[in-house]
Amino acid sequence: MLLALLTATALVQDAPTDLVRTFKAGDKSTYVFNSRVQFEYRQVPLETFIPESATYMYTINAAVEKLKPEGVADVRMKRPNISVRTGETFDKPPQTIVLIKDVNHLITLSRKNQILDFEDFTPKPKEKDGG
Repeated sequence: MLLALLTATALVQDAPTDLVRTFKAGDKSTYVFNSRVQFEYRQVPLETFIPESATYMYTINAAVEKLKPEGVADVRMKRPNISVRTGETFDKPPQTIVLIKDVNHLITLSRKNQILDFEDFTPKPKEKDGG
């Protein structure tokens, strides 16, 4: 009896579920990322490990610019900067370094979050004179 019940239960399966997004024109979102990395290092012949840390931070602003057929959307993603804050060490105070500035991407996304097209509108750095 128990074997028949287990066999019947195993045969009943839920249908697969697709997770999809529903885009709406003009929708805006903000995503904030912060991650702290802590590590230790040493140099020969030192036996003492020196601790160091870094915090990576950025914000992404997303806006749905255009809706297309089948739920596809053009989404503008802007990231003002990526910065890294290094922790205090024995020879320097904490400092923040900006790595990347003014990222501006137009991404075409499907309802399943697949990237269908990608355009980079990030301003190119000005070339320095060679002389």
